[in-house]
Amino acid sequence: SYSETHSADDVVTALNAYMSRLQPIVKKHHGSVDKYIGDAIMAYFGVPVPREDQAACALRCAIEIQEECCRFRAETGIPFYTRIGIHTGELIAGSIGSQSSSGSLIAYTVIGDTVNLASRLEAKNKDFGSWILCSKATTDAAPGIVRTEAVSASIRGKSQEVEMFIVRGLTQDEPRDDLWGAPLPKISEKPER
Repeated sequence: SYSETHSADDVVTALNAYMSRLQPIVKKHHGSVDKYIGDAIMAYFGVPVPREDQAACALRCAIEIQEECCRFRAETGIPFYTRIGIHTGELIAGSIGSQSSSGSLIAYTVIGDTVNLASRLEAKNKDFGSWILCSKATTDAAPGIVRTEAVSASIRGKSQEVEMFIVRGLTQDEPRDDLWGAPLPKISEKPER
């Protein structure tokens, strides 16, 4: 991996350069970046003000992030790859944390089963060799927006297999094998959380 062959300063510089290109894409599609977790971004859409098209916004955002990821690799030679999981549903949003005599550690965030399932979908991309996986709830909320391939799998925390969709691109665009048909490169396994 990049972090194994480069200094900590190089890794931080590369991650900051990459993340600074993705945050404006999230904002452009009416999303908010919740937090950065190592090399991951957690974003949400339709919170605190719901949007009728929030699922479509998330799908379009995911595709544009993949396109930007390809540009970043081509321009910098840094082998960053992005997997994305999208789920649409109810969640809990609010200021969560603690206060102590040393200060406040409270931040606005989102939690709940919807957030957990999106994270699990992101991880399932490894199993399918895909870049973007979304739930049936997302495709139902944004019909006709994206070309998909239906798959199903067991998901930790769910008693039954979950129907999900590999996102292959926007329906209005020509199919692009360089983004949606290319096999996912080998990425070192991360332990389940």
